Amino acid sequence: GKESTWGTSVARSKYFGIESASLKQELTKIWSKELRGRDPRCPNTARARGVGDVTLTPYYEGMGLLWEAALFGSTSKQLVAGAYLWQFSRQTNAGAYAQVPAGLTLEENLGIENYLFAGAVVNQATLKCPANDYPSLQLSMASKGVALNASPSTPTFIADSLIIQPSQCAVTIGGTDFSDQVENVEITWGNSLDVESGRFGSTNIKPPTVKGRADCTAKLTLKYGDASKALVAAFLAGTSQSLKIKYTGGAIGATAASPPHWSAIAAAI
Repeated sequence: GKESTWGTSVARSKYFGIESASLKQELTKIWSKELRGRDPRCPNTARARGVGDVTLTPYYEGMGLLWEAALFGSTSKQLVAGAYLWQFSRQTNAGAYAQVPAGLTLEENLGIENYLFAGAVVNQATLKCPANDYPSLQLSMASKGVALNASPSTPTFIADSLIIQPSQCAVTIGGTDFSDQVENVEITWGNSLDVESGRFGSTNIKPPTVKGRADCTAKLTLKYGDASKALVAAFLAGTSQSLKIKYTGGAIGATAASPPHWSAIAAAI
């Protein structure tokens, strides 16, 4: 669920089956130091936060919510006419300690226990796109806090036909289609967020802010067969190349599909 105020939980409306999750509550303790005894006697919680990673298999439907959080897309986004695609414009570097958009409310259902993470923000997102398997999206997140959820949601999952598939992927480098040569692509967005600072009057962390320059890196593995040697020439000359990964599944553009959906991703390397 997308929050309007950071740390104020909202109802959840998008559900995903996860590959793995390491979300946890982290409590930082401080102990009294005094001359009356060698051992500290009084522990206090100085900082509480939720941290961890979530890895899931991307679906077309609902992924726009996670991309918006990872790319800070709420500053600029548009719906492509007739295609049911959200296109996000990455937030420009607004300087150190710029405010981050409101976070997400995450619910983790483990069957016998259910946890609620309020104020969750994406500090790093990695998209892995192998040629012979489904892609995976890993989100490194931090939240204001963690609580046991007494009223678990009833998840409603979308049809498997809407899953992103390698056969629906095209990879273009410098305007040239290298799809038949690519073995694996990984793109990582690092938001450089301050997710550790405590605050007076509370054990919660402060609302996360940008503490440095955001970065985007890409790792590309391919069976190289470029007769023009354009990539090698660009590498030797130190020039940049555009990298575009585009998924065009059968569900894209369907009138029965509702936004937000997956959109093309571009990065400079």
